[in-house]
Amino acid sequence: VEGILVTGRVGAETALECSRCLDRFAGRVDVDVCELFVAPGHAEQADDDAYEVSGTEIDLEPMLRDAVTLALPLNPLCRDACEGLCPTCYKRRDQGPCDCKQEETDPRWAALSALRERLED
Repeated sequence: VEGILVTGRVGAETALECSRCLDRFAGRVDVDVCELFVAPGHAEQADDDAYEVSGTEIDLEPMLRDAVTLALPLNPLCRDACEGLCPTCYKRRDQGPCDCKQEETDPRWAALSALRERLED
C-alpha cells in the first residue's frame, strides 16, 4: 500500500586505485539491498531521500548506484602487504630500498622536542 519493497543482492566489478601505491586494480563489491519505493500518495510521509514510484515503473539505477557507492572501500588496497611509495622519490617500497634520506622527525615538532629535552634534564 505504501509502495514497492525492493530486496536483493547486488554485485559489481570495480576498477579501484590503491591508496598506498596508486596502482589500478580490479575488485568486486557485493551488497544486500532493501529499499522501499514510495507510492505517489505517500510521498509526503517519506524521507527526502526516499525513492519514488513514477507512474507504473520504478527506476532502480539511483538505488543501485547509491548501494554500490556506499559499499566501496574508503582506502582501497591492491594487497594487504602493499608498502606504498617513498614520499620523496616516489619509488615503490616493495621493489627495494631507495637512496633517499628519511628524516626521523618532522621539523615542525622541533620546538616540542627541545622542550621535552629540557624537562628530562
